[in-house]
Amino acid sequence: MSPNSLQKIPTTAQGYIINRFGWYYLLDVSLFVAFCIIFSPIGKNKLRKPAKKLNFILLSWFTMLFGADMDISLVF
Repeated sequence: MSPNSLQKIPTTAQGYIINRFGWYYLLDVSLFVAFCIIFSPIGKNKLRKPAKKLNFILLSWFTMLFGADMDISLVF
């Protein structure tokens, strides 16, 4: 078998899965990754101390995320 024909097999399989099960596949993979993170030792790590006051309110966080998203979309 030639390398081109071997490369065609996974490309065709990936295209079939994405076209046929796109959102379902994305949801399954996302849930699997979230499950692995939550129930692994990594899920027990805290990002800040519980008594520490937040630096930004929730609206500020969403504004920063929106701004970062707009910046990325302009670059790419």
